[in-house]
Amino acid sequence: MSDNTVPDRTAHASDFFAWSQDQARLLRRLPGLCPDLPHALDLENVAEEIEDLGRAELAALESQIRNIFVHLIKACSDPASRAIPHWRTEATIFHAELVQRFFPSLRQRIDLQQTWRLALRIAHAALREHGREIGADMPADCPFRLDELVAEDFDFDQAAARLAIQRNADRTS
Repeated sequence: MSDNTVPDRTAHASDFFAWSQDQARLLRRLPGLCPDLPHALDLENVAEEIEDLGRAELAALESQIRNIFVHLIKACSDPASRAIPHWRTEATIFHAELVQRFFPSLRQRIDLQQTWRLALRIAHAALREHGREIGADMPADCPFRLDELVAEDFDFDQAAARLAIQRNADRTS
């Protein structure tokens, strides 16, 4: 949005992250544009707080993705576990939150590789607590694309099966 256009009143709801970053940028420019603003108006900190709200959305999305990954890794690593229905249900809830909170402007900011690596560590700790292991053949690089994860028709069982197939392919190559 340019600085002198009428704001899009739907931007807040349609892409909160982009809106928050844009509003913070505009607030930071205000002192140069309006030198008569009251000095008590703490625009820099207000801008930072608004920016932080947007970053919190990003962190929440990465958390949902990480939780989905953890459950996929556990299901693939321990396919006979009686906990799989629970993991599936939780992953479905995490996915619903992910889809509801995903905004297009976050696409380039989500670090799937880092999120996958953290999920591997968390899943490793959770499995080890129950005498299970991930296995050295679990992909070190994230085997999923963001488009797959935010798709309305994401299916936990299909994703777990794909992960198992990739593990087997990596094992034989």
